[in-house]
Amino acid sequence: MSTIKTSPPAAVLTARHHHGLAFLLAALSAVGPFTIDAYLPSFREIGLHFRASPVIVQQTLTAYMLPFAAMTLWQGALSDAFGRRRITLVMLATFLFASLGCMCAGSIGVLIGFRAVQGLSAGAGMIIGRAIVRDLLDGAEARRLMSRIAAVFAIAPAVGPILGGWLQVWFGWRSVFAFLVVFAGGLWVACWKALPETLPPDRRHPLHAGSLLRGYWQALSSARFVALVLALTLSFSAVFVYIVSAPAFLFNLLHRKETEFYWLFGPIAIGMLMGTWLAGRVAGHWSNVRTLALAYGIMGLAAGNAVVTAVIAPMVWGTARSLSGGMLALFVASGAAFVLYVWWQRVIPQAPAAHPGICQSKAVLAATEN
Repeated sequence: MSTIKTSPPAAVLTARHHHGLAFLLAALSAVGPFTIDAYLPSFREIGLHFRASPVIVQQTLTAYMLPFAAMTLWQGALSDAFGRRRITLVMLATFLFASLGCMCAGSIGVLIGFRAVQGLSAGAGMIIGRAIVRDLLDGAEARRLMSRIAAVFAIAPAVGPILGGWLQVWFGWRSVFAFLVVFAGGLWVACWKALPETLPPDRRHPLHAGSLLRGYWQALSSARFVALVLALTLSFSAVFVYIVSAPAFLFNLLHRKETEFYWLFGPIAIGMLMGTWLAGRVAGHWSNVRTLALAYGIMGLAAGNAVVTAVIAPMVWGTARSLSGGMLALFVASGAAFVLYVWWQRVIPQAPAAHPGICQSKAVLAATEN
C-alpha cells in the first residue's frame, strides 16, 4: 500500500529546495495553455471534417473556457477539503478521459461536449499549484518559486500551437488530442510518484457550499481584492482576445500556414519569460507594488504599440483595427484597476482576512501585502 508523501515545514525551506517540484507544478499549469493553443492550427480542418462554420468551430473554445472559469471557484476549495494531491490526480484523470473523447469525437457536438469536460478539469494544476506554493513558502521565497514555475509555464503558449501545427500537418487534427492524452497520462504518473501532499489532514477544512459562498462574498467585499482581480483579469483578457483571433488573423490576413503560429505566439512567450525572470530577480528586493508598477509601465508601452498597430497594420495587412483596439481597451482598463488597487493599498492598510476555505483567494490576498 503506497504512502502519501508529505513535505518538510516551510520554515526550513527556500525556493532553491524545490527545483523538481517547480518543474512539475509548471507542467501542471501548462495543461491549460496547451489545451487552448495546441489545436488552434486545426480549426480549418475541424470545420471541413464536420462541415461546420468557423463560428461553430470557435464554440469549442468557448465551451472550454466557461467551465474552466467556473471550476476555478471550486478546485481550490476541493483541495482544501480533500488534499492537494488527491484532487490533482482526480482532475488529471478526468482531463485524460475528456481528451480521449475529443480525439474520438464523431460530430462537432460531441467535440464541444468533451471540450467542456476538459475545461472542468484543466485549471486544477494552475489553481492547486499556487496553493501548494503557499503551503510550502511565504513572501519573497514564494515569489521566487512562482517565478520559476511561470518561466516554464510561459513557454507553453508558444510551444502549443507550433507543436499542434506540425501534428496537424503530419497526422491531422485528432493527433493533437492524442498528444494531450499522452501528456496527461505521463503527467498523472509523474504526480503519482513525485507530487507531495502539502496539506495534512489536521489543516484541512470541510467543504460547505454555504460557508464557501460567504467566503467569496467576504473576498468580493474587499475593494482592494476586487481591484487587483480586475487588473489581473483584464490584462489576461487582452491576451485571450489575441489567442481567439489568432486563427483568423494568421490564415485570412497574414496568409500563413498551420506551422507558422510562432509569428503570433513566439513574442508572447519571450515577453513572459523576460517578465518572470525579472520578477524572480527583484523578489525580496522590491515591494510587490513596485514590481507590479514596473510591469504595468511595460504594459503601457504595449498598449501604445497597439495604437500604432491599429493605424499602420490596416495599410499593410488589410485590417487589424478591431483586434488592436480591443487589446488596447483591456490593457487600459487593467491599468486603471491597478491604480485603484494601489490607492486602496495606501488608504486601507489591512485587507479583510479571506475565508480559509478559499485557497486561491488566500494566495491573491497574501500577494497584496508589501
